[in-house]
Amino acid sequence: MVAEIELVYETEHLKIYPYHQQDFKDLSSLLSNPLINNALGMPEFSSNFSKVKNFLNQIYRQKNNNYRWLLYSIYQKNDNRLIGGCGFKVDLIDNIAEIFFMLYPEEWGKGFMTEALYPLLNIIHHSFSLKEVQALIFQDNIRAKRVVEKLGFTYCQTAAYNERLKRNIPVQKWILKLK
Repeated sequence: MVAEIELVYETEHLKIYPYHQQDFKDLSSLLSNPLINNALGMPEFSSNFSKVKNFLNQIYRQKNNNYRWLLYSIYQKNDNRLIGGCGFKVDLIDNIAEIFFMLYPEEWGKGFMTEALYPLLNIIHHSFSLKEVQALIFQDNIRAKRVVEKLGFTYCQTAAYNERLKRNIPVQKWILKLK
């Protein structure tokens, strides 16, 4: 049986909700920000709103026996404003997951992403009995590296070819081993 996670979680500063259609406008704005989509390797999102919409709809409706997408919206607690998103692509066969995350640039450096991801990693680990979580990070994305280091990930290797993007762009693989 595959766990269904309808998580609503609150931390000291944040509320984390499963992505719902009402978040589409804010997350589309976030994904179309050039600083964000370049860090995620999706520069085409900055000029093509329909690609953003198709991507979010695909994740939102994804049903597959081999993997599960989990996408979360991150709101600041004090003003209920969407400040970012994060998610996991969980491989249900090998019990591993890939993590991704993004914040509006004005929220960078405040510790919000670590605050949001730590409880999610714990809950998702136990819900799916994961062996490990992977993060694929572009070499120059120092902020993302700091986030995964704070969460306990360790650097594994750098690959010259990015399989997901089908391009020659060096990407670092970071791994969080779970028990």
